[in-house]
Amino acid sequence: SAPSRVPGIVSVDINNREAGRLAAEHLLSLGHTRIAQVMGSENQASVRERHGACLETLQAAGIKTPDSYISRGNWEKAEIR
Repeated sequence: SAPSRVPGIVSVDINNREAGRLAAEHLLSLGHTRIAQVMGSENQASVRERHGACLETLQAAGIKTPDSYISRGNWEKAEIR
């Protein structure tokens, strides 16, 4: 738990950078090399943090992520291409 901005309220949050890194490391550990991302709106800090950490982890492993592997959206509806 972590302190909240509202006195007397406790909240729980996620380390988005760690989540992005762990997701990428897990997929790499399974031998995957073509890893795509489905993202929410890049206006959200959490989305940017997860995405950035995932890409950094893949790059460190020598994996390139073509832009066509990244689906940007807004979590409101599915878009079929």
